Amino acid sequence: MKSLDIQSGDDVRYIGIHGMGGIGKTTLAKFIFNKISAHFDCSTFLENVREVAAHHGIEYLQETLLNGLGPKLTRQLDLHEKIKKSFCKRKVLIFLDDVDGWEQIKKLAGKSTWFGSGSRIVVTTRDKDVLAIREEKLNEDDVWHLEMGTLNLDDALRLFSRYAFQKESPPHAFRELSEEAVSVTGGLPLALIVIGSLLHNKDSGVWKDIIDRSLVKISDNDRIWIHDQLRDLGRDLVREESLNNPKKRSRIWVQEEAVQVLMSKEENENPEGLRLNCPVLEGYRKPNDWRLKRIGSIGSLTKLRFLDLGMVVLQQDFEDRVPNLRWLCWRPCSIQGRFSPKICLAHEPYPKFVPIFVSMNLVILDFSSSHISEEWEGWSQLQNAKNLKVIDLTEAKRLERTPNFPTGMTLERLILARCWCLVAIDSSIGNLRCLSFPNSIHNLVQLKCIKLNNLDLGNFVHSLGALSSLVELDLKGTDIRKLPDAIEELKLLVELDLGSTRIIELPQSIGGLQNLKLLLLKGCEAVKALPDSIGGLKSLVRLDLSGTRIIQLPDSIGGLDNLKLLFLKGCEAVKALPDSVGGLKSLVKLDLSGTGIIQLPDSIGRLQSLEEVYLTQCKQLRELPQSFGALGKLEKLDAQSTDLSKGLPSELSGLSSLRSMDLSRSRVHQLPPSIIHLSHLQTLKLQGCFKLKDIPDLPPSLTLLDLRSNSQKEGWLLSNLTKLTNMKVEGHLYLDGIGSLHSLTKLELRLWSITTIPTEFGSLSQLKKLVLDCPKLNHVPEFPPNLEEMQFRATDIETAEEEAHTLESILVSGDRDFVITNGGAKVQVSDLLGKNILLYLSAFQSSSCHILLPKVVQAYHENKAKDEAFEVIFIPIERDHATFEQYFSRMPWLALPFGDQRISSLLTKLEIRDVPELVALGPNGQIITKEGRSLLEAYGMDTYPFTDDHIEDMVNSWAEKLQHTLHCHELQLTLRVSYICRSCWITGYVWVYFCQKCHFSLHPSCVLREGTYLIRR
Repeated sequence: MKSLDIQSGDDVRYIGIHGMGGIGKTTLAKFIFNKISAHFDCSTFLENVREVAAHHGIEYLQETLLNGLGPKLTRQLDLHEKIKKSFCKRKVLIFLDDVDGWEQIKKLAGKSTWFGSGSRIVVTTRDKDVLAIREEKLNEDDVWHLEMGTLNLDDALRLFSRYAFQKESPPHAFRELSEEAVSVTGGLPLALIVIGSLLHNKDSGVWKDIIDRSLVKISDNDRIWIHDQLRDLGRDLVREESLNNPKKRSRIWVQEEAVQVLMSKEENENPEGLRLNCPVLEGYRKPNDWRLKRIGSIGSLTKLRFLDLGMVVLQQDFEDRVPNLRWLCWRPCSIQGRFSPKICLAHEPYPKFVPIFVSMNLVILDFSSSHISEEWEGWSQLQNAKNLKVIDLTEAKRLERTPNFPTGMTLERLILARCWCLVAIDSSIGNLRCLSFPNSIHNLVQLKCIKLNNLDLGNFVHSLGALSSLVELDLKGTDIRKLPDAIEELKLLVELDLGSTRIIELPQSIGGLQNLKLLLLKGCEAVKALPDSIGGLKSLVRLDLSGTRIIQLPDSIGGLDNLKLLFLKGCEAVKALPDSVGGLKSLVKLDLSGTGIIQLPDSIGRLQSLEEVYLTQCKQLRELPQSFGALGKLEKLDAQSTDLSKGLPSELSGLSSLRSMDLSRSRVHQLPPSIIHLSHLQTLKLQGCFKLKDIPDLPPSLTLLDLRSNSQKEGWLLSNLTKLTNMKVEGHLYLDGIGSLHSLTKLELRLWSITTIPTEFGSLSQLKKLVLDCPKLNHVPEFPPNLEEMQFRATDIETAEEEAHTLESILVSGDRDFVITNGGAKVQVSDLLGKNILLYLSAFQSSSCHILLPKVVQAYHENKAKDEAFEVIFIPIERDHATFEQYFSRMPWLALPFGDQRISSLLTKLEIRDVPELVALGPNGQIITKEGRSLLEAYGMDTYPFTDDHIEDMVNSWAEKLQHTLHCHELQLTLRVSYICRSCWITGYVWVYFCQKCHFSLHPSCVLREGTYLIRR
């Protein structure tokens, strides 16, 4: 009452009564109004200003104010102006109850000059700042504040007793229970009134039950719990906001009403909270109740602060943002009970992009009890949620590892309780700079997998020895330089990946990891040697030393009894293998590609389990030892671009299991006659073997023969190759006996010397595809009867010789015979001969290039992972050097230098009209396709290497019809111009698995992922 000072007649005063909801602000205001209103010329009490303004508009309140302070007034003047001019000489009392914004005060009582001396304007509000002093608002001397607190024990007990017993104090028998009830309320007047009313005329047993349950409390799992009776009372208050129109209520929790608001195109009254209460039983019986196929303009709900979408499966991505959204809950397909998840469509995917999530004001994101996984593409959108503090993934049933968090997030709390499938922590957790991440992890004794790629580990690594349950440790790309000696304490460790780290050496104690099966050091350029204790890894199955600077393997390597895979690819410093390598009795695959190996030890013949050997680009290896011919289980030998000028073992008959041999672009002079005894050999590639002068009789088991030779032998035996289905021959060879190749379906002949083709050529009844390029051919033979495709060329010998060096003719001009790495080092084009090359023509400033880039990166890594001879060469169409440097420095591949003179001539030579584009070149440099981009978009990443045969085989392998877990109807393999895949949400072209009834589309590559389709016909 002191702040009102109603006796003073000199000033106009604003009094703000503020405090939390239920504290009694309105009750106090009414009491004061009734007591002092008689002391003013006129007075009015405007109740529920917030609600009335929302439902009827501010003009309704202005008119109510004018009518309350005087007789009814005409509407000749604007209401706002009428208020300004009507009371400037009168002492008025105005109460504005439940105000939530300055605009309401501004329109009703905006300045003290509107009212006569001694006037008082009282405002009740939850927000003290609505009366904050700013230039455009009120003068500091005009404003007084009154903050309401909770009641003390005596006053609280008195108020409670009035409603529980209709008297000022409780009866003696209920005194103790009453005090306990009052303590539950914390002195909050509204709570005292509610509880007192609930307990009125109830016996002591009911009292104890309600008090024991309390009304509001925080449970042990940090959840706010509210008594159902208090909840119902609150809901009744909300219903009273608009009895007949749910759209005008501030909170909506009834399923039908919430759906009505979301589906409506009409203007709503902006609810602050909305929940979709989708019970499983309703979802099962009436799927349309919880599957929203269309949502109206959700962005129009500008006041929405809380949104719970429940188990709703959205059929589209949101197009609008909800700017004031603070809390979002979404748990689609949280199916429980006896109903099958298949019936409830539990495998329906999350949309990949939901802009509603990335509201700048979003604070809490709740995916608890959902089927979200780390593969959901929406994670990348969260980097825009600058205020996001909490992500709740409690009981995320499909989460196997923490998601790939984008950089820039300020997340403080990540809840992973009861994620029963969680077995790994992804390295991107290091992007969450505000999330507490301990330097010591010794207490995570149950953790089985750690993946912390590309992080600054700090002191983290020193606690590794304490993770007694650790099974997988992935530190690739981190700054780790040394493993602690305590690494031997990880007795259960099975996988250790240190790839591309700065590690210099391994500790001797590593030999104590008796369960270690995978040791990966790929790309560790500082590693020059292995400790002798490496021989103690008795369980080791895979050892990858590719790209290290290791000089030699320790003799103890021979003690790895279980080693099956040994990779030394790109270890240029390795000149020889120790004799002890012959002790690797379990070795199945040996990759020495790109090493400096000069000779193989004779002991290699003892590797009786060896099935695959890769010697690609071992340019100093001139011969294979005679013992190599004793590898009875060897199935594949790949020695592309390897010297071998001194030849192969004379006796090859011991290679009784050999199925594939590739000596393309080697300098081999001759094949030993014993090759005919390779009874299981199916594939023989001798492409580009210009030194090959003599061709012996080949084994009849061959099904594919690719031969390029300068031999002019006229009688090489073809008649016994009756199983041959695919033959490609180039050089000066002749074709006697070709009529015996009855199984042949594809034939390419580039023969420079023949003038006629034998007449029996026409008897090849199975031949479907024929390519003829014979410059001296003067007689066209009778073609086979079932031929479906033919290419006929008459290229002169000079041109044919030139086409054998297509890569050099494309990329070499004068002394410009190199490409560069992203570090600026030069790589000679001649060193790339024999590799599959993908020319990537692009300009980083083009938006189309941004879309294609991730696909090219994926193609690069996938093909490199297969250990294929594969390179991507970037052809920059950039406008400035700085853009090129910034872009190329992050890419893993090769490039032509910026502004290189070869770029413009290359565009002309390849007839490139638009970028980005992909041009695929085969191992011998021939152009496979100049339209790789469209093929990639039409068929997906599996399309590479883009050959017609590969694409044809790929499409033929697809099922015409199938049933898929993502959809309830049968899907048909169909041709469509374009579509959106409902699994990955990326645009697809040409081929699609399509449902005609629902217009549901899936990429073939998404359909055929392992385990995703149910029935294949």
